[in-house]
Amino acid sequence: MTPAQKNGTKSSPPEEEIASVEVYLGNQVLAGFLAWLWPGGGHLYQGRKLKGWIFMSCVLVNFAIGIALSGSHAVYAAVPGEENFWRFACQAGAGGPTFPAFFQRAISTENGHKGNYFVEFMAPPIRQEGRDDLMRWQEEYAPNYDIAILFVMVAGLLNYLAIFDAVSGPVLTPIPSKKGGKT
Repeated sequence: MTPAQKNGTKSSPPEEEIASVEVYLGNQVLAGFLAWLWPGGGHLYQGRKLKGWIFMSCVLVNFAIGIALSGSHAVYAAVPGEENFWRFACQAGAGGPTFPAFFQRAISTENGHKGNYFVEFMAPPIRQEGRDDLMRWQEEYAPNYDIAILFVMVAGLLNYLAIFDAVSGPVLTPIPSKKGGKT
């Protein structure tokens, strides 16, 4: 018995008794890109299927709730300098599901923000000539509009963490190996 065990404290086993665990990370840059492109995609690529499905379901469910509560108006692309840029920077972490917002932003820029959208799904608000879409959305979807924005932001931020995990791999703690029936 070691002195630490006599005092009632736990000590870590000697290094030769630590079992190693190997996790296939593959191309970590590709895993990070796939994790951003589709939540959970990087983990599925790495063979960490359970974790991939968990991330996919958590991120996409939060994203879908936000879209449903706001009639798809909680997400729209904003560029640096605009008032909602940081909100969209959080939301964009959800990756592929935000692509319609990028598409709508490109259309609105071509049209000079006149609002000639293909559809209004994830279209940026128009604020000109007495028209304020953002105010209309907040009134129309109240009180859910702000909650919807929060759901989509949480989805994006959660996926940023999933991307980090896909790139860096799991945090492993030593697992004592079994030798002679002792743990």
